[in-house]
Amino acid sequence: MVRDNDAEKLKELGFGTAEARSDDSWIEAKVTERQAVRQRRDFAKSDEIRKELAERGIIVEDSKDGSVR
Repeated sequence: MVRDNDAEKLKELGFGTAEARSDDSWIEAKVTERQAVRQRRDFAKSDEIRKELAERGIIVEDSKDGSVR
């Protein structure tokens, strides 16, 4: 079985750092903020937040129904 290592993929793409922040409350706040700006259709800000999360090793996936994983 091959494991999918998202953190390693991000590192290969130049994202993430050794000091990657995994504070759950911070992550949840950023995801909530991103959902709010997406609802306002501010996609530039949404992309900024996605990049900020990616730099900390967090991958955000949007689904067709509007939920986030």
